[in-house]
Amino acid sequence: MKKKFFTTVISAFLIFLLGCGKTNSFKEINKRGKILVAVEDNCYPNVFKNPSSSEEEYIGIDIEIINEVAKKLNLTVEFIEEENKSAASIVGTKRADIAVSGIPIDESVKINYLCSIPYDSSCIFSVTKRGISYPTVGSLKGKKVASTNEFAETFRKIVSSTVDISNKDAKKAEEYDKIDDVAENLLNNKIDVFLCYEHHALELIKNKELQAETVSNAPKEKYVFLMHKTNKDLQSLVNETITDMIKDGSLDEIRTKYMDEDLYSNKLIKESS
Repeated sequence: MKKKFFTTVISAFLIFLLGCGKTNSFKEINKRGKILVAVEDNCYPNVFKNPSSSEEEYIGIDIEIINEVAKKLNLTVEFIEEENKSAASIVGTKRADIAVSGIPIDESVKINYLCSIPYDSSCIFSVTKRGISYPTVGSLKGKKVASTNEFAETFRKIVSSTVDISNKDAKKAEEYDKIDDVAENLLNNKIDVFLCYEHHALELIKNKELQAETVSNAPKEKYVFLMHKTNKDLQSLVNETITDMIKDGSLDEIRTKYMDEDLYSNKLIKESS
């Protein structure tokens, strides 16, 4: 999950212009013997740097899938990360072959890039004090709701017609930095519920006085890999690999690997029916 992916008409047009004249066909990829993968760090659990490694090693759900793609194509992988550049923009200018890092699919993405089939999704979770439940969007009405920067836009889209959130509350919701103050504010009743993605929910419920559950009627974000519009051969090969991994269960195994099983087994986080 996940950084929000944003694009504009202007940036997309610039990317198109910069990418013209370059070729990243699968024939070229095969000839060079490696696939260039654009990444963004700190996108747990999709892409992040291994805290146990002294070297710059990327790990995560996306990384394991891409390594499997490369293995099936008999290629090596080179990761590319550029400061203040999204993974998508690097692919758009053909400095990489494929972009990963928990990129949610939306209309602008589909217009400007070739997308893989979805390989993962993220539910929206409500985190509350133990024994208090807000399992649906409607149940949030009239409550003091907060979120993080990465969730704020999604939050407004989902609940703006249902939940009365003041400008002050919306601003406050965006001021949380690494969710450091969220647990304290929930326990002190400064906020009633915190909306977030799974990685933040798992972090918060390490506090045994808190619980989390999915907001059942909120839409899931589906994540895809992005390729340049000219690289349909690579798109087909990536989709074949993802499909095979879904069928043989290896994709589920990878995802489980990056989730904290103890937190799930304690049933502090649950699916709303």
